[in-house]
Amino acid sequence: MSGSYEAIRKALATYIRDNWTSRTPVAWPNESFTPSAGIAWVRFTVLFSEAGRALITGSRDKGTMIRGLVVLQVFTPSGAGDSEISSLLDAASDLFKERRVEVSQGKAPLITKVPEPQIVGDSSGWFQVNLTTPFEFLET
Repeated sequence: MSGSYEAIRKALATYIRDNWTSRTPVAWPNESFTPSAGIAWVRFTVLFSEAGRALITGSRDKGTMIRGLVVLQVFTPSGAGDSEISSLLDAASDLFKERRVEVSQGKAPLITKVPEPQIVGDSSGWFQVNLTTPFEFLET
């Protein structure tokens, strides 16, 4: 499959749009975004980490395993306590934990693993925790 990176990014963005955008505003890559004061929000990013031949197929477009990370940076107002951010992290973790996301109809799905939170802390009026979820996608 040519264009796998773009297909993966689009599939994950669609997954977020379909399953998250009613919870908080989302800052999308390379799009203008200004958070509203006092309103929790998230930033969505896909980071590709490694790719390698997983299967000998005789085709350049099949058999490559692509790995990466889905990062959801969760922001709540500083000083608001940890209840809201904990609730958002639980929801985001459930959204990504060991899921199958369709990248191309009739092809193998992208498979997510277990999300891991990393506390970043307070900055510029926001408390931030990053939720990072590894994924794998086998081109078939």
